[in-house]
Amino acid sequence: LFANWPPYDLLGAPDGLFGVEVAGVDASPLGRSVQLAVQGRPGYTVPYSLSLERRPADWCAPDSFEGLLGNDEAARASRIGLGAHRHVLCPDDSDWFLLPAPAGAFLRATSTSLDPGRAVRVGLHDPDGALLADGEPGDLGVVAEAVAGRPGPYAVEVRAQDPAPRVPAELVVDAVAVDGAEGLACAHALAAVPGVPLDLPVTLPVERFQTSCGFGEGLDHVVRFELDAAALVTVEALGAEVVAVRARCDDEASEVACDMAASPAVRDEQLAAGTWFAVVQTVGAPPVTLLVTIR
Repeated sequence: LFANWPPYDLLGAPDGLFGVEVAGVDASPLGRSVQLAVQGRPGYTVPYSLSLERRPADWCAPDSFEGLLGNDEAARASRIGLGAHRHVLCPDDSDWFLLPAPAGAFLRATSTSLDPGRAVRVGLHDPDGALLADGEPGDLGVVAEAVAGRPGPYAVEVRAQDPAPRVPAELVVDAVAVDGAEGLACAHALAAVPGVPLDLPVTLPVERFQTSCGFGEGLDHVVRFELDAAALVTVEALGAEVVAVRARCDDEASEVACDMAASPAVRDEQLAAGTWFAVVQTVGAPPVTLLVTIR
């Protein structure tokens, strides 16, 4: 990829915006041939364009998170999940990343320069854009930590500490539930209207609830719905792994039914009039649709 580049392959990173990838080779005083290979996923047949350009020696090739518009502003932050994300910092450039965090999550963003001679800065911002935490040096890199008191997109800004032609860096994101996460989740529970499908937002996988029939690995949500009168109710969670129905949001003992299966459903449960809650836990990134029906 890049001659004299640190030993990792940027083309192994996720596709950027619109599937754009950028690669380059350093100039050499000796004549040489360069072979370019474009490889797609097995079985895919899609059109693509390939452009070749000559750039100045100090040009900084963007990484796959940049896409066509770049992610050097908060408004164009790249959406990411948990785990490690390798990217490239260019001179006078910030890289912004978006974390769809649920209420009650403890967020940790650790940024490490992969060039031992360079340092990076990292900041964690709340959904309103305010700085929650400025990075502090840690054993593994510069660490910013904060608690998500409400759901929303939390942004991470990574910037090179000092000028350099390009600084390869790695951002690692972790999220775990804090004490009282159930209460924070319940305070921000989404509302479902019986008979109307509700698409649950994709968020970071933070387990905030336990259920009577077990709980899966992945995301979790809580949804409230109202019954004007006692009725037979079915609660379906299409694309999820677990759904439980309870009378009190943060009380597992108040559950009246629970199902754990592919697209689970609590069917024909007799429920009294009042407010009820559905706790949903998903299997991963695909969106989940919750449907409450009354008969």
